[in-house]
Amino acid sequence: MNETIIKALQAFREGKLVAAPTETVYGLTAPIDKPELIEKIFTIKQRPFSSALSIQVSTVEMAKMYTDQWSQFTQNLVQKYWPGPLTLVVKSNDKISNLITANTGFVGLRMPDQNLTLELIKHLGVPIAAPSANPHTLPAPTNAQQVRSYFKEEDVYIIDGGPCTFAKESTIIKIIDDEIEFLRIGAISKTEIESFLYK
Repeated sequence: MNETIIKALQAFREGKLVAAPTETVYGLTAPIDKPELIEKIFTIKQRPFSSALSIQVSTVEMAKMYTDQWSQFTQNLVQKYWPGPLTLVVKSNDKISNLITANTGFVGLRMPDQNLTLELIKHLGVPIAAPSANPHTLPAPTNAQQVRSYFKEEDVYIIDGGPCTFAKESTIIKIIDDEIEFLRIGAISKTEIESFLYK
């Protein structure tokens, strides 16, 4: 196992959060089965508890565990864009806490295109909650140094994966009954996704 991943897993055990790189921005992460760490994400980001968190997975099979509505339409999107900068908001099931979903009944799922973070998730065996690693109103960080400027070392262990390749946040799509709603346009354009879906 990569030494950085060993240190990240230890950081979680010590009650710290882990800032993990993706191809878009660095995320402030915690295993979804550690509610005390999930709460810490909200606290140190100064993020309202009414703002749901997305989660990151290491495989499509892991993603399917947290929703009971996985259609062929959803499968087509993940086959095309995962791993990559696309977050899919789908109906959640009872394996996801209301703390993460903010009582919305929906959860954002993403598989990042970053080997270190995928390895971290794989070794945890559960997804990670992963909003951007910045205080609530400040810019999302695209390198480890930016994360260091935001948070104390005793609160956050940083996996330095170098600069993010996209330096733009993921595109977020909500899926209900094979209808899509664009919640945020990010690294993948609306035109590209619509061209893929409706070609």
